[in-house]
Amino acid sequence: MDHDDQEREIKKQQRADIAAGKEPTVQDLEPFKPPEILGVIDHMLAGVNEFK
Repeated sequence: MDHDDQEREIKKQQRADIAAGKEPTVQDLEPFKPPEILGVIDHMLAGVNEFK
């Protein structure tokens, strides 16, 4: 079972828990991390503001 299969199983279990009206009993393999592109966008905006 690879990482993607594990992720799918966890999501399936979480959806089943939510459908049953309770808190998800399984945690995600990795907590959500914002993509690096957001940091790049902030950096670009800072450069634009300096230019004004």
